[in-house]
Amino acid sequence: MRAVIIRCSALVLALALAAPARADKVVDLSRALTTDPDFKVRVTAAVVLSKLRDRRSEPALIAGLDDKNETVRGMAAAALGNLGDPAAIAPLERVQTDRSDFVRARAREALAMLRPRDAMAGIQLGAALPSPRKRTVVLALGALHDNSRRATPAMLQRLRETLVKQIGDAPAFSLGTVEQATYVVDATIDEIGRKTTAHWIEVTCEVSLMVNRRARGMAGKASGGATVQVPRESWKPRAEESYQLEAVENAVHGAHPNLVELIRGLQQQR
Repeated sequence: MRAVIIRCSALVLALALAAPARADKVVDLSRALTTDPDFKVRVTAAVVLSKLRDRRSEPALIAGLDDKNETVRGMAAAALGNLGDPAAIAPLERVQTDRSDFVRARAREALAMLRPRDAMAGIQLGAALPSPRKRTVVLALGALHDNSRRATPAMLQRLRETLVKQIGDAPAFSLGTVEQATYVVDATIDEIGRKTTAHWIEVTCEVSLMVNRRARGMAGKASGGATVQVPRESWKPRAEESYQLEAVENAVHGAHPNLVELIRGLQQQR
């Protein structure tokens, strides 16, 4: 058994997950989604629950539809679509009147996923189907850097792969070329570390995502981190690289809510 701590910044935002005990992970994430005071932690919880697709998270995700933060509400709606349970249709229909365009769009997409027969009927009758979600911000991946001087090629590759997936899954973003992009995102592994405590061996990673306007330089930075904790008695040196890769991936997950908020702020300034 090991634990993963995801940090949305280099400071104190922590989300404890118990792995590989899936049930414990779902319980911890559901609790974070419904009770954590920081919206970035709640967003991260909704995103990870969406990937887990465990129906035990459904009550927490439905509660997330009433969150005071629109990003949390939208990601909770998207996660309910991924769960595939028709019981979520009624709550999703309710948020069709949400004040946020973002939330309404995510709810429409989720309802389309939960109503495949309705979608097929629309095709057969020639009725207009819901339009694809509108992506307003095109991002491109720029350079990858290793400020830690310890990252392996596999870690940099995991950094790139995770960023590609996170950007692709984000409702407001799409991935394009540098020529197409509104912003170019350079990614850096700032730290890869390992330390031993009384009970744990901890593998840590910190990453930074630098957002650049094309031809205008750096516009801002989002950071995140993760710690993979392995009980000392369970530590296997040959598995260290897999823990490092897991830490890199979860550090990107931690940085992602900050990236979303940073770009949203930049767009509002335009």
